[in-house]
Amino acid sequence: MARAGRPLPLFLAGLLLFVVGGAWASIDTGAYLPRFVLLAGGLLLAGSLVRHAGELRLLLLQARSFSEPGPTTTLLLVAIVLGLSALLSARLLVPLDLTAERLNSLSSASRAALKALPGTVRLQGFYADPSPQWERARRYFELYARSSQRVETELTDPERDPAAARAAGVARSDVIVISLGGARTEVQELGEEAITQGILRVLEGRPSGVGFLQGHGEPAPGAGGDEGLSAWSEALRAENVEVRGVSLMEGDGMPEGIAALALVHPRHPLYPHEARIIQRYVETGGRLGLWLEPGDSTGLEPFLDRAYVRFAAGTIRDEGRVTSGIGLGPWVVALVGDPHHPVTAGLGAFAVSPGARPVAIVSPHPADLTAAPILKTTGPVEVYADPGQTGAGPLQRGIMSVAAVAQWTVPVGAGWKSSPDLQGLPPLKPEARILVCGDASLVTNRFLGQGSNRDLALSAIHWLASQERFLDIARERTRPAELRVGAPGLRTLLYLVEFGLPLAFVVLGTWVWMKRRAG
Repeated sequence: MARAGRPLPLFLAGLLLFVVGGAWASIDTGAYLPRFVLLAGGLLLAGSLVRHAGELRLLLLQARSFSEPGPTTTLLLVAIVLGLSALLSARLLVPLDLTAERLNSLSSASRAALKALPGTVRLQGFYADPSPQWERARRYFELYARSSQRVETELTDPERDPAAARAAGVARSDVIVISLGGARTEVQELGEEAITQGILRVLEGRPSGVGFLQGHGEPAPGAGGDEGLSAWSEALRAENVEVRGVSLMEGDGMPEGIAALALVHPRHPLYPHEARIIQRYVETGGRLGLWLEPGDSTGLEPFLDRAYVRFAAGTIRDEGRVTSGIGLGPWVVALVGDPHHPVTAGLGAFAVSPGARPVAIVSPHPADLTAAPILKTTGPVEVYADPGQTGAGPLQRGIMSVAAVAQWTVPVGAGWKSSPDLQGLPPLKPEARILVCGDASLVTNRFLGQGSNRDLALSAIHWLASQERFLDIARERTRPAELRVGAPGLRTLLYLVEFGLPLAFVVLGTWVWMKRRAG
């Protein structure tokens, strides 16, 4: 009877490995380690059954011979329950994402976008198989399909199935085609942010139009080089924003289809005729964003004063610890965003601002107007009139605001009527929005990729154009896993590897030798 219990631990160990491997493989189907665990469990189970078939048969007979269930019956029942759980988990498993970055689940914004789908959205990925991109696309497609029943996915290797690629209108690999009804878009970047933005594009349909004012030395939307805006424009187009240059030299109003107007680093002020058009546009519910360098003059300053936002003179110099950590000098300032405003709530890093000027909120302002800073320096700074001559002393000291927003509801008669619509519903009250930023360099090609500048520039346009869905998308930021070991840790590791492990084997071998010699 003493020998009958010996195969049971081996059998249970194999069953445990088999269950764990099966559950693990159902969660991460592309990894090899779960398959090895599953295979090891299966081999261990098969070996224990073949080698100890007679003893296991004796255990079963022993379980039948007792009227009261003993420990053997209990262990067998536990093994049966674990086995059935493993079989059911393969089909009914609800995965748990315990990673700090939530890498194995969609963000709340992506799930909200999927809930808003009026029909079935189709994701078609075209990648080479096998390849790392194929595995990543498969993982993302599984996340989206598992999160909504209105998502259909398909992965195709365009080299193996060129007919499917031609039918989808795809001329090359490494692209995702997203279609919903008659709307269709292509996504080049492989990631949750890009895929969800593609879903929102086909969900919203027609893109919002944003005009970049031209004619005063401003960089064109498609201009390349360090001072150009081509990277910003391309990123906006990828997020359902139609970017185009706008001139107000002719005509007496804003062109049609402009959801927001952007003015970036004009070399000379606007003409009075243009300033009146912009003022009338904003006062009737338009949206205006200004990105200005120190010394820039727009001709809109009197109107901005009435909106209770103002550009201050001077350039910010920061000798603080955070800015010093950037390593680009004291004139390239680190900025932190307001975590409560939609434009800056999702920023995961500091914005990097080279040569910024302060922005001030004029107080007090009316109760129906909301004006607030959204971007500030990380600590006390100094503001100088001329960066090349700091001996005269600073103009001001303290924590400075570099970007601010103002918004208010347009009063009745300023471009809209309070009478109900054809369905008897009250009309939507238009809301005017202004965003001012004391630095234009952070949206240029040279600095757009620094820190959180890209997210800040995109969120500013989405807020101006009322594209709140795009503001809610959590930017995918995966930090590389870091292993930091100091001098004490290295010494401990040395002792364990060089002395601990050999000593453990010596002690174990001596104990086995003495036990066999005594027996």
